[in-house]
Amino acid sequence: MGKYKLTEESMEYKGRVLRRIEDIETQEKGGWIESEANLSQSGKAWIAGEAKVYEQASISGSAYVGGEAEVFGFAKVSGNATIVGNAKVYEKAVVQDYATVAEQASVYGNACLEGAEIVLGNEHVEKIIYTWNDINRIDSIHLSIGFSNNPEEVLYANGRHQIMIQVNIVARNKENQIIVVSPQEVFENILFVDYKNSPVGTWFDVSDTGGEYVYPDGGRKDRRSNTSLGIFYLSTTEVLGSLKLCVKCIVNQKVNTSGQEDVKQVEYSTALIGGNGVVSAVDLTVTKERFFNNSDIYMSEIEPDKKAGEYRNSLLHKFYFRFSARDLTITKKAVCEEGEWFYYKQNGNYKAFATSTDSSVALNPTAQYKARFVITDKWKVELISTNHEEVGLCFWIYRIWHGALWSYRTWENVMLFSLFDQYGNEARIQVSMNGETKLNYTVL
Repeated sequence: MGKYKLTEESMEYKGRVLRRIEDIETQEKGGWIESEANLSQSGKAWIAGEAKVYEQASISGSAYVGGEAEVFGFAKVSGNATIVGNAKVYEKAVVQDYATVAEQASVYGNACLEGAEIVLGNEHVEKIIYTWNDINRIDSIHLSIGFSNNPEEVLYANGRHQIMIQVNIVARNKENQIIVVSPQEVFENILFVDYKNSPVGTWFDVSDTGGEYVYPDGGRKDRRSNTSLGIFYLSTTEVLGSLKLCVKCIVNQKVNTSGQEDVKQVEYSTALIGGNGVVSAVDLTVTKERFFNNSDIYMSEIEPDKKAGEYRNSLLHKFYFRFSARDLTITKKAVCEEGEWFYYKQNGNYKAFATSTDSSVALNPTAQYKARFVITDKWKVELISTNHEEVGLCFWIYRIWHGALWSYRTWENVMLFSLFDQYGNEARIQVSMNGETKLNYTVL
């Protein structure tokens, strides 16, 4: 499940149908998009107010678009960038890092705002960004992992975990001037190879967009002075073991021969063997997906609430499931059937219900959930209470003493859910009743 949904509220704008978004967890209404391709379902990126994002534009990372701002065309807004007021970002413009566009400002063309750049007022920015074809020579290529320049990292081969690799290039044009090309230009022209300069082929799925399980966190980009930065997110389902990952690229070098300009292809490689002197590599250990057992899961129980619900004689038991923190495992996400009523017992006026709540695992002490149990056509039980006092997936057992004395029945269904750690490793868990006040769980 993603972080937002498209509501039924829509508008026609510039010949396109836009729909308002809504935060699934908080029900907060957001701005307008044409499709889910405009706003990433992962990360903290958000579109608020009357802001509009449409065509092939995309908002990702922790970027924020608000006010009556517009982002359209092929524009990309990422990192911690902010677009507010009546600002417009369009065509192939890129706004990233901590850059801000506000008031009546416009950023367009091939402009690339990064770092902490701020564009305000009625300013129009159309920076000239060089293309890969303008590169005549490369002085250096440097690879690093994540934001900490860590030279070595583990990648889990589950298809969800992504490693962010940054590639910084110092490039010159035929006038021997250092030039900067866009991240997209770098992404489209870099090929990953092993330490012998052999292409890694289909070993990895390579993307310029991070998903839910980028770890270490790649929120900050480390573009060095006078360099062109490319960002690559790698994932795989193949267990490859330890390897040195390098890159190579081709530059069309312009050479004057007898007064005429000729073009020759020059390969630049960071490989240790078969490279051309600009050695740089990252060490990856690509290991199999982690499998969990019961000892990897922690279930906590909160003191029963004697005042929950509308019935005086009642008890609400709350249980939270999360990964044990003993090996620094983080509970990143859960997937479950929300509001799944999986147990009921009636013994005279005693009734017991067990249910899941929502699928969020984030700590939010003020968040509430409403459960509804329809017992007969004429009688239903409703309960509203907090369900995020702790980190983890919350389940309720609700017990009341009320109603008819002569009815007796019990039923229980299988309750399944999944927890995902920061690497996207999945623990599939089955929950069942343990007596009338406790839960049992089994990692499958």
